[in-house]
Amino acid sequence: MNIEIYMNRINLPHFKQLHGIELLKAIHTQHLLHIPFENLDLMNAIPLSMDADDVFEKVVNKKRGGLCFELNSLLYAVLKVLDFNVSFISGQFWNANKQTWNPEFSHLALLVELDEQYLFDVGVGGGFLEPLQLKTNEIYSDVSGTYHFIEANEDNSLILQKENELGQWDKLLKVSLIPKRHEQFEPLLLELQKDEDSIFKQKKMCSLATTDGRISLTEDALTITKVGVKTKSPVSSQAEWKQLLQENFGIIE
Repeated sequence: MNIEIYMNRINLPHFKQLHGIELLKAIHTQHLLHIPFENLDLMNAIPLSMDADDVFEKVVNKKRGGLCFELNSLLYAVLKVLDFNVSFISGQFWNANKQTWNPEFSHLALLVELDEQYLFDVGVGGGFLEPLQLKTNEIYSDVSGTYHFIEANEDNSLILQKENELGQWDKLLKVSLIPKRHEQFEPLLLELQKDEDSIFKQKKMCSLATTDGRISLTEDALTITKVGVKTKSPVSSQAEWKQLLQENFGIIE
């Protein structure tokens, strides 16, 4: 892996001047601002890979994006090259429709240990911009929202909550702080590719963080969020979809 090429992809060419938590924050934020969360391969029945070299080719050389299994696998390799103490951990998003947590290993995230432990996760379409300190009663806010952790019922797990429009805390993500092996995520990655009911198999989507919000494209709408205000425009044709995909994300389909 050529770390300089990755850093140029996320517009962080002077990364060697940064260290520790400042470097970690810069990588997390710059990645989210330059590499989209997208499901195009999944929708086009192209097999997904968690191999870092495969993801590097797709995301860096071909200037694409990906899902959590891909993006956080690549970032594990990037952080290892930079000598960070990083581990794979399992995350489970809250399924509001079923009122339960998604299965274990359904979300791949990273745990980075410096003086404190941090959740590093660039595999969320609409998540926090900087790595979050894994500590309860600490509130973190950015343009994507306001977050905090609470204790989970299980040992060595925390629940990330996000503040809703009424000022109440909604369950978002449960993370286990016990390191996992990379191959433990493979069954869920395979299941994702076969599950026609998965939210990621319903329509093509591509989403990218911006400094003041987010831009998201589906097959039927372009949504631009600026400082919490959403503007939604319909997509009228496949030709328009392809044009918007290229204009806003640099992806040619």
